[in-house]
Amino acid sequence: MDFSQIGLFRSLILVLVVISTPVFDQDQEIKLTENAYGFTYDGTNFWYLDSTHRSLYRVDPNGKQESFSLNVPFLTGINFDSREGRIFVAGRKLILKVEPNTGGVTERIPVPIEKIAGVASINSLLYILDQENGKISILDKATGKLIGGFLTDRAQPRDLVFARDSIWVSDSSDGNIYRYNPDNGAITGSIKTPSKEIRGIVFLGSKIFVIDRAGKEVRKVSFVETDRFIASGETIRLMKVRLTFSLNEISIAGGSLGIFQPPTTEHQRIRNLKMAQTGFKQDFIGSEKAFVKVLGVDDSKGKQTLEYSFEVRTQNIRYYVTDEFLEKKEKVGDDLKLFLKDGPIETQKNSYYVDKIFDARLFRNTIPSLKKVFWIRVFLFVLNILLLLQVQILFLSKTRWMFIFLVLDGLLFKM
Repeated sequence: MDFSQIGLFRSLILVLVVISTPVFDQDQEIKLTENAYGFTYDGTNFWYLDSTHRSLYRVDPNGKQESFSLNVPFLTGINFDSREGRIFVAGRKLILKVEPNTGGVTERIPVPIEKIAGVASINSLLYILDQENGKISILDKATGKLIGGFLTDRAQPRDLVFARDSIWVSDSSDGNIYRYNPDNGAITGSIKTPSKEIRGIVFLGSKIFVIDRAGKEVRKVSFVETDRFIASGETIRLMKVRLTFSLNEISIAGGSLGIFQPPTTEHQRIRNLKMAQTGFKQDFIGSEKAFVKVLGVDDSKGKQTLEYSFEVRTQNIRYYVTDEFLEKKEKVGDDLKLFLKDGPIETQKNSYYVDKIFDARLFRNTIPSLKKVFWIRVFLFVLNILLLLQVQILFLSKTRWMFIFLVLDGLLFKM
C-alpha cells in the first residue's frame, strides 16, 4: 500500500468515525423528574438538576438518563463550560465545579448570594443571577471575588445562559426570555415562550430548548434574530372570512370581482388561501396578489356573499435599537450638515442621535439664527405685556406701540 492509499484509508476511517458519532435528536422527548431545574448541553448530552433528589442528571443522545448525587440542597443553576470541560452547578451561597465523566466535584466556590437562579461561565468570569433581586453579579474565577454586575429589573428571574454573544434571562412573571448586553447590562430584546415556569435554557441553532417545570417537559422555541428585531412564539391560526356586498349595476357581464390576499409581513405569514365559491383564479391587481373572478351573464345581481379561508402564522416581534445599529444604519443627511454646530454626531454613543435628527428636520434652522429668533421672541413677549398693561413709555401712544409690534412680528416671519 503506497502513501496515497494510506491517506485515503485514513480519510475513510475519519469519515466513518464522524458518521458513527451519536447526535442528539432534537425531536426526541426528554422525561424530566418532578423538580427539574437548570438545563445545559455539552455537545453530546443534556444535563439538568433536581433539588429534591440533590442530584445532577445526564441525558445521552438515546434518551437514557444517569444521575450523579451531589448531596447539596437547593440546586438551581447549571452551565457547561466547553473551555474548561466542567459543569458549573449553583446552590445556596455556593457554586460547584463538576467533572462530567464521573460526576465528581472538583472545586467549591463560595459566593455571597443566598438564592442563585442561574450561572453562566464565560472565559475567566462567572455571571451569577440573584433570584431575589434580579441582579447579575460578575465573579472573577481567579480571585473568587465579585468585580461588578448590573440589575435586570426582572420580576421573577429563574435562569440565565450565555449564547450568541449575549446574556439571556428567563422571567416567570411573563414567560419571556430577555436578552442583555454583557458589557453594560443594556436590554436588547426578548423572546416569547409557551410557558411561564421556565427553569432552564439551551440554545441550539435557531431553536431554544427550555425546561417547562409545570408541564415537566422540555419544549422547543423557534425564533428569528436580526439586527432590528427578534421574532418568536409562532402561533398558527385558521381564519374564515365572510363578505356581504351588493351588485346593483345594470350589466355586470365582463366585470370582475377581486379579493386581495392578506399581506405577509414580519409579524405574519399567510398560507393556503382558499375560496369557497368556484370561478376564482389567482392573479394580480396592480402588484398585489389577489383571487379574481370574471363575471358573466349567468352571474346573479343584488346581494352577494363570498367566503374564503386562510392560514396565518403570527409571531411575537420585539424591535430594538443599539449603538451599533445607529452607527450602521443612520447617517447625517446632506440637508442637515449645514446645521450642525460641532460637526457630525453619528459616531458619538449615547447622544440621542435619532432625536437630534428629528429636531433638526423639524426646525430646519441654524444654531445662530435660532438664538437670534429666541431673543427677538423674548423682546416681542415683553412688548405684549406692556401693551396689556397699557403702559406708555416715552409718551408714545398705545396705537404706535401696536404698530411697532406688528412691523417687528412681520419682519420676523420673513426671516
